Amino acid sequence: MATPVNLSLLERLDLIPAHLSLVSSALYHAISGPFRGQSGAYTYKHHITHAVVRKMLARYSTLQLQYSSPTFSQLYDQWAAKNKVTPNKVRLSTGTEAFWVGDPKADYVVIYYHGGGFSLEGGAEHFQFWGNDVLSDLKSAGKSVAFLFLQYTLVPHGTYPVQVTEAIEGLRYVTQDLKRSADTILLGGDSAGGNMALAVLSQALHPSPDLPKVYIDKPLKGLVLIAPWVRFVHQTESVANNKYKDIVTAEVAEVWSSGYLAGKETSPYIEPGTADASWWKDAPVEHIVCVAGRDELLFDAITEWVGKYKSVNGPESITFVIGEHEVHIAPLIELRLGDTTPTQQGEAIKSCWTRRGAFSSGELPRFKFLRQAASTASSSSKRSLSKLGEIAAWPPSAARANRNKNKKGGVRKSSIRLAPPALQPRRLLESPIPSVVDPDDQDLHSISAQYFRAFPLESLQSSNEEEENDGGEEGTESEADTLLNIVAASDPRGAGAAAHL
Repeated sequence: MATPVNLSLLERLDLIPAHLSLVSSALYHAISGPFRGQSGAYTYKHHITHAVVRKMLARYSTLQLQYSSPTFSQLYDQWAAKNKVTPNKVRLSTGTEAFWVGDPKADYVVIYYHGGGFSLEGGAEHFQFWGNDVLSDLKSAGKSVAFLFLQYTLVPHGTYPVQVTEAIEGLRYVTQDLKRSADTILLGGDSAGGNMALAVLSQALHPSPDLPKVYIDKPLKGLVLIAPWVRFVHQTESVANNKYKDIVTAEVAEVWSSGYLAGKETSPYIEPGTADASWWKDAPVEHIVCVAGRDELLFDAITEWVGKYKSVNGPESITFVIGEHEVHIAPLIELRLGDTTPTQQGEAIKSCWTRRGAFSSGELPRFKFLRQAASTASSSSKRSLSKLGEIAAWPPSAARANRNKNKKGGVRKSSIRLAPPALQPRRLLESPIPSVVDPDDQDLHSISAQYFRAFPLESLQSSNEEEENDGGEEGTESEADTLLNIVAASDPRGAGAAAHL
């Protein structure tokens, strides 16, 4: 629920030097970027843009940030006008406003909680990513899905348990007012929104007197989490190593979490990562999809939580995908920063939603980040990168046996099988879904290898056209492996296992 923000005269005047600080930060990092070394962002552009975001979040107060931004409701109206759709808003019993994207009578509904440290509004990027990119893929795949975005109360206008109460009310509205079964409902969220989705799941498992009861007739269809904020104060290697890569700082996270707690003691309803593994046993959800960036502060905390959840519910209960060289909520923040290059996390989310999704055509992905990496590799690495079919096969040695070396017009086509049947998970809107990405599995050979092992398509055959006429000499797997390796692979222990209900 949006609350009008009024700044004092001094606070408004302070916006002038605050704006100038962003310019100076951009200039400084533009100059220092070439010398950033391993401690800085992966690309020069991201070194600058991420630094500016860090500066903005640290320099502006929470109220100044809210004052300077349109409300989530206003952004929804703008998105609807741009896309020529009729806005469909509802007001819940708590006074919370919610916005529909898609037909409320769709087969599946995703209740989505935006991120922002419980303190910032959702952005236009939420509607662009989910309402345009993901929804268009779903429609193309014949999947009937709608999204319900909540505009929940922000800190300091409300503190815990207000936000979780409103999140539960969103679920109650869909189950009771719309009379939907829980197995047609998914909860989604990024960062603080992911925290709220897990809080709703905790309340369904272990009802707290501080929160409304969660009434569901069956397990939820799924949870989709983008970098869930599972721990507030947690000193880990990723916090130390990624402080000059990520978009947020530990100090800003401390301010936001303190405001959310407002003096209350923490608990698993507030910090999901503090719960023991046993807390999550028999969680009433068919499957969870979680993505995170290797270069974000929360990476270690998220990985730890995924391990806990998997340990009690089985490797088939959760799919975890890690985007190499990507930061916190990369699929969303990069759009906000004007970078439309597909992110590894974003493409993983799109792929996991449909059986006939982004890669059903059999074409291996050739994203910009692949091409950029290849441009800096040696000639042997470039040859290895161009032969994605060879690298992507599982096991790696099977690629050579499966390649079809027929040449026509100087173009060689390769026919590969990306994964054995035991490692082929179904998509999120199918059941069961025996898939997990294990961050400890080091037996990977490239971005495509990890990616398709995370979300392989059944008996996928690829005709990968290569711009080579060299007679089929094998490409060597050298620094391309290090350059493009993403630690995320399907856990073989999940083979043949039934999905946890």
